[in-house]
Amino acid sequence: MSTHRRSDRKRALALKELPLFSSCTVAELRKVVSVTTELQVGAGDRLTEVGEYGTESFVIVTGYATVWRNGTRIDHLGPGSFFGEMAALDRGARTATVIAETDLRVLVMTRQELLSSQFFIAPIVERMLSVVDRRLRRALEAMPHEASAADEPRATRIEPGLDSAIAS
Repeated sequence: MSTHRRSDRKRALALKELPLFSSCTVAELRKVVSVTTELQVGAGDRLTEVGEYGTESFVIVTGYATVWRNGTRIDHLGPGSFFGEMAALDRGARTATVIAETDLRVLVMTRQELLSSQFFIAPIVERMLSVVDRRLRRALEAMPHEASAADEPRATRIEPGLDSAIAS
């Protein structure tokens, strides 16, 4: 992997073409550029490894990558896709292995950069939450459905002030 520098304005305009950043102003994208590092990644390089701890997240600017878990390809990522945000945010282990399928240009952010006001911009956060929501729903749908609806616990109405006296 090697770092690559272009002018901030050119980088911001290039980001505007990606779905993740398309709703942002050029001024907002210049903020994003200011807290990210652009890297060149070769085809076949591993960007993340399942089970390893990671402190950075990635956004693909150009190229494609595949996402693997337990020997199964679970996703295909392209320009504008992001990954690694979970481990960066919760300081936990990576949940998947991501391998560059082609040469990539990626933006890399540490946890601090990801949470900074320079990157924490409403249109970006909204799109990221939407993608994370889809990923979670897809993972839940893939889980085995062993219990029936009759086995699920029934909702209990909690009266104000009685939260310490909940009965089953």
